[in-house]
Amino acid sequence: MATASTFAGGLGDVNNDNRINQTDIDLVQNHIAENLMLKSGFKNRADVNQDGVINLQDVVAMQQAKAKRWKDGDINGDGKLTNADVTLLQNYMAGNVTLDGFQMIKADFNKDGKISMSDVTDMQRAMAK
Repeated sequence: MATASTFAGGLGDVNNDNRINQTDIDLVQNHIAENLMLKSGFKNRADVNQDGVINLQDVVAMQQAKAKRWKDGDINGDGKLTNADVTLLQNYMAGNVTLDGFQMIKADFNKDGKISMSDVTDMQRAMAK
């Protein structure tokens, strides 16, 4: 069994090349099939919907992200980063709404592999520029 080693990409970017591509999808599929064991940092990025399980739902979200090139932070998919995206993220963090795996990828604005107030702050800073 192969082992993937160090990286620091965002959600879905398992191979740390700053994009979600077929290589990332293949790594996750191999992990699911138990042909490849991902280390913890990789697992965090591979678990796109952050439900604690790496499965086909994560692969589907990665395939959607690969097919659609929404702007980072564009959680609602309207093609631009706006206050509506920030509000949606804040509502998600408060437990008021759920996000699908693709939205989770876009919500990880700073690409640190987790959804946090840092993403909200960075989104607001980006909008202020």
